[in-house]
Amino acid sequence: MRLAAPGLLDRAPAVEWPVLDRADGFPAGATEGVLREVAVDPSWRVVREEAGIVLLRRGRG
Repeated sequence: MRLAAPGLLDRAPAVEWPVLDRADGFPAGATEGVLREVAVDPSWRVVREEAGIVLLRRGRG
């Protein structure tokens, strides 16, 4: 998935491995918004970040 959107982390069915592109500016601020949500939610972690691409992983609860 390349496009971040508000509510991405709460979608059903659950998104477990989102890939975010920091250079993708549409919708404006969506990628950074998702990353702010991940920073305060212990069920998510950044697996890898390189060249503006961020791979996230939802943890098993």
